[in-house]
Amino acid sequence: TYFTYLCTIGFPDKFIVMMLSILFFVKRRKPLKDGSVPIFMRVSSHQEYVECSLRRSTMPSQWVTAKGRVRNNTLVNKQLNEYLDQQEFRIYDIELSIGWFMYSAFQLTESIMSRCSR
Repeated sequence: TYFTYLCTIGFPDKFIVMMLSILFFVKRRKPLKDGSVPIFMRVSSHQEYVECSLRRSTMPSQWVTAKGRVRNNTLVNKQLNEYLDQQEFRIYDIELSIGWFMYSAFQLTESIMSRCSR
């Protein structure tokens, strides 16, 4: 799923629209030894993007690309979806608290990973 948050900043003579995007995806070409694929997060801001591993994995058949989540058919998958939701909300929380329009995608990602490296 491609989530987008728009922020409009008003200046006396113009408006600037800034966009923050979060995308969860798997790298199917690099499966782990057990056959699962790693889950990554891409944060885009100011025409820059950063990809980082979430240190989680899932079986390729369980991943739903259109939703950016796994199927909710088992307890483990439900917990994984909750984890992805937490990561998404933490990014938005950080950008609201520090004013993401002042920071790059790399700085946002560094902030989220340092605050919740579990």
